[in-house]
Amino acid sequence: MDEFKLRKQSSRSEQAKRLLENELFKEAFIAQRDLILEIWEKSEKEPQEFRERLWYQYQGLLGAKEHLEHVIRTGKDADKKLMEQFGKPSLSKRTL
Repeated sequence: MDEFKLRKQSSRSEQAKRLLENELFKEAFIAQRDLILEIWEKSEKEPQEFRERLWYQYQGLLGAKEHLEHVIRTGKDADKKLMEQFGKPSLSKRTL
């Protein structure tokens, strides 16, 4: 893989990490997750389609977080490759 693509993956990894560590994002994620689960747990008498939509919403929420975690892992791999192939750390890892 070329250096530009590896640096882009590394940069995206840093962005995803900052996002997942952001307190407001964490608060929003937890609030949405808890709301979906609370409604789902109380929806026994609702039609199956309603409960399924809640389940899909929950899975979508988890999928978004998993995607960000994947971006972080990919970026860590890119950082290693940058060092191995080019002998250079990612731009975010360089000291000024």
